[in-house]
Amino acid sequence: MTTEVKLTTRHALRVLRPGPFRRYIIGSAISDTGTWMQVMAQGWVMATLTTSAFMLGLVQLCAGLPMLALTMIGGAAADRNIAIWQIFIFAAILGVSNSFEMPTLSALVPELVKRDEIQGAISLDRSVFHGSRMVGFSLSGILISAWGMASAFFANALSFVALIVAILSLPPRLRGTAEEEEKRASGIKEGFRYIAKDKPSLAMVMLIATQSVCIFPIITVMMPLYVRLVLHLGPDRLGFLMGASAVGSVVGSLFLIGLPREKRIPLMMMCVTGVTGAILGMSRAPSFYIATALMIINSLGLATNFGLASTIVQERAPDYLRGRVSAVFMLSFVGLMPIAGLGVTSLSDFIGIWRVFASSVPSRESARQNSKHLRRQSSRRFNVIAFSTCWNSGRHTDGAEMLREIKTELGFDLIELGHGIRLSLMPGIQKRFDAGEVRFTSLHNFCPLPVEVMTASPDCYKFSAVSSEERERAIKQTFQTIDFAARLNAPFVVLHLGQVNMPPITDQLIELAKTGKYLSRKYVRLKIGAVQKRERLAPAYLRRVKDCLGRIIDYAASKAVKIALESRRGYEEIPTERELPGLLAEMGDTQLGYWHDFGHSQIKENLGFIDHAEWLRLIGPRALGCHVQDCIWPAKDHEAPFTGAVDFEKLIPLLPTNCLFVWEMSPNKAANAIRRSVQTWKERFGE
Repeated sequence: MTTEVKLTTRHALRVLRPGPFRRYIIGSAISDTGTWMQVMAQGWVMATLTTSAFMLGLVQLCAGLPMLALTMIGGAAADRNIAIWQIFIFAAILGVSNSFEMPTLSALVPELVKRDEIQGAISLDRSVFHGSRMVGFSLSGILISAWGMASAFFANALSFVALIVAILSLPPRLRGTAEEEEKRASGIKEGFRYIAKDKPSLAMVMLIATQSVCIFPIITVMMPLYVRLVLHLGPDRLGFLMGASAVGSVVGSLFLIGLPREKRIPLMMMCVTGVTGAILGMSRAPSFYIATALMIINSLGLATNFGLASTIVQERAPDYLRGRVSAVFMLSFVGLMPIAGLGVTSLSDFIGIWRVFASSVPSRESARQNSKHLRRQSSRRFNVIAFSTCWNSGRHTDGAEMLREIKTELGFDLIELGHGIRLSLMPGIQKRFDAGEVRFTSLHNFCPLPVEVMTASPDCYKFSAVSSEERERAIKQTFQTIDFAARLNAPFVVLHLGQVNMPPITDQLIELAKTGKYLSRKYVRLKIGAVQKRERLAPAYLRRVKDCLGRIIDYAASKAVKIALESRRGYEEIPTERELPGLLAEMGDTQLGYWHDFGHSQIKENLGFIDHAEWLRLIGPRALGCHVQDCIWPAKDHEAPFTGAVDFEKLIPLLPTNCLFVWEMSPNKAANAIRRSVQTWKERFGE
C-alpha cells in the first residue's frame, strides 16, 4: 500500500521486486518475442504467395475464428511447400488460442500487483509486449533470410515454454466471499453490461475499436505488401521496419509510468493527431528511412493510447468482472481487426495501397470525439462542496467567529456543523445564520454536544448500547440535533450507530501494518478471529440499533430532515459494509441514506476488509453526502485531499452528481493546504 497515488518511475519499478509479477513478465517477454517472429513470418509467407491484399486480409480474418490452438503445427508445416489454404487453417488455429490467452493475461496483470500499482504494471507489461515486437520482427527477418520460413515458426513454439513455466509458478487466486465467487460465476453478458453502463470505459473501448478498424489493418496486415510493392524491399527490411515501429511503442508505454492522471486525456488527443499525420505521411513516403521515422511516430501514438485506455478500463473494473471486462476490451481490438483487415485489404485491391493509407484520416475525428467524451465524463460537475467545523470548533469560544474564519480563510459559505459544537457556540452560529451570511448543509450528531461532554465525541452515547438508559439518552440527543438542523434549514443529520462490544481489533491491525507485519501470520490470525467473533455477537447489537433508528427516522420525517449513516473506520463499529445494505433495505425509508467517509473506507481497504471502489459501486446510489478527506497509509486520516492514497478520480464518478461533499479536516491542517486541495478538486471535478 502506498501513501500516494503519484506515479513515478521508481514507484512503477517496485512491481519488479521478486514475486509473481516478475516471473510472469520474464516469461511473457520470451513468449511474446516468439509470437512476433511468427506474425512477421506468416505475413511474409503470404506476401510471397500472392500480391492480393484481399488474401492477406482473409488470413487475418481466419485468425479471429474460434478453433483449436496448435502452434507447433505451424512450425512443422512451414518446412513444407505451403499452399495458401494451409496458411488460413494455421491462422485460425492460432486465433482460438489468442481468444483465450489475451483477455486472460490482460486480467491477470492487475491480480499480480497492488491496486495502486496497476498503471505501472500495465505500462511495463505493454513495454515488454512492444519491446518483444521490436526484437521479434528483427530476429524473424534475419532467421527467414538465413534459414527459411520454418525457423520463425519453430522459434515461436519453443518460446511458449518460458511462459508456461512462469504461469505454473504463480500462486492460485485467493477465494473471495461466497457473494464474490457467485458474481465471478455470472454470465459473459455481465461484462458487456458493465461497459455499457460505465461511460469512461465505454469511451475507451470505442477509441480502441476506432483504431482497430481504421489504423491497425494498415500497419499490420498491409505492411508486407507495402514493403514489397511500394518500397520494393525484402523481408529483412520488413523486419527492421516493423522492429523500428516497436521503438515508438516501447517509448509510448514507458512514458505512461510517471504520467499524472490529469494529463491522460490531453495526451490521448495529441496522439490521435500524431497518428493521423504519420499515416498520411507514409502514404507518400519517398524512402525507407522516412517511412521508418513515420512508423515510429505512428506506433508511439497508438501504444500510448492503447496503454492509457487499458489502464483506465482495468482501474475501473470490479475484481470479479475483470476477466470479462478485459475480454470486451480486447474484443474491440483483436475482434474487430480481422473483419476490418478484410475490408481494408479488399479496398486496397481496388484503389491502391497509398489511397487506403490516406483514407484512414476519418478515424482521427472519431477517436477525437471518444477522447472528448471521456474528458466530459471525467469532469462531471461535483460542485456541492461544504466544510466541517471539526477543523476549528475546538479553538473558538464564539460561534460567529468560528464561521467567519471558515468563510474568510477558506472561502466556504456552505457549512457542516461537526460533532464538536458546544452550547456556548450556539448563539454566534444562530446570529450568522439569521444574518444570511452562511448556509448549513448538515449536522453531525451529536450537535450540540450533551452538556456533560466537553470535547468532540460523536460516540459518547451509542444506539447499540446494552443499557436501555444509554440508548434513550442517545435518542434524546439525536432528536435535539434534528431540531437544530430543522431550525438552520440543514437537510441532513449524520449518525454514528455504535459498536459491538468486543476486544478492539482495528488499532491492533494498524500497529502491525505500521511495523511491516501487514498480512503476516499474526495479522491474518487476529483478523480471522475478529471476524468470527463479530459475526457471532453482532445480531443482538443490530436489533437494538434498528429499534432506535425506527424512532429517529419517524421524528426526522416530521421535521423534513434526512438521516445519513456514516461509514465507519473500525471493524468493531456498526454497521460493517456487509451489514449496511441490508440495514438500509430493511428500514426501507427514503428518509434514510448513506454517508460516505473517504478516509474511513480507505483505512478499511488498507487493512484488507473492503475494496474501496467495489464498495462505492454497490452503495453509491444510496449516498446522500460524503466526508472528503485523504488517508496516508495505513490509517492517518483527515488529511487534505490529493495528499494520500485515496483515488478520488476513480471514486468520485461512482457517486451521484447531486451528492454533497464536505471537507472534514484535522484541526492541525494549515489553511493553505486546504485551499490547495479545494483548488485541485475544482480543476478536476468542476467549479
